[in-house]
Amino acid sequence: MENRNIKKKTDLYEQGKDEVIREENEQLTLWREGDKKIRETTIKVPKVWGIRKADLGEMLYRDLEDVFYGLHNLAMPNAMANVLNPDEILVKYVAAYRMKRGDRHLRTGFPKRDFVEVVRAMDDEGYSQISYMTKGCKKRFSCNPLGQLKRLEALSDNVRGAFVDAFFEKYNPSSRQEPENPQAFYDPNCDGASERVYVNRIYDILKARQERE
Repeated sequence: MENRNIKKKTDLYEQGKDEVIREENEQLTLWREGDKKIRETTIKVPKVWGIRKADLGEMLYRDLEDVFYGLHNLAMPNAMANVLNPDEILVKYVAAYRMKRGDRHLRTGFPKRDFVEVVRAMDDEGYSQISYMTKGCKKRFSCNPLGQLKRLEALSDNVRGAFVDAFFEKYNPSSRQEPENPQAFYDPNCDGASERVYVNRIYDILKARQERE
């Protein structure tokens, strides 16, 4: 009888211990979920990802044109833009145009369909073109290229895959380049009359993309 009572107490003790552990695990899960929500809601992404018209106004005409054409040839996920500095974003659009025009990115076989390889190749291409404007823009993150890669590698596979897929789409020409192409996009500055036209259109396109999220 005494052994039976001891066993019963032991069973109750083990049951109570399991209950405590279960409750602690539930609280830990709730805390983690709450912490994640707090972190997600407190991350402040500035308007147009911190890209100012003043930054665009510092760019040369040919580089503004590259950004404008790049915007029509690269659908960068907002989740990716959210963790980039203004120059890191603009560089990707410059590179998208310079690397994709005439479907050059498909003919050469480089970069490989790998997120990090694509980003590195785009930065090599883009920064060689607009390195002069990178110091003036306001940065939220470290300028270290390794810092950018760490931020980007923390993105989900879906986001990274969407960016790579967008990069490897066929080149989309403007109506100036292919007047007979019904799918071509309109270049509002096709006569080259004013770089301010590009500044305003680039800013408006980026603003609209951010607000769509």
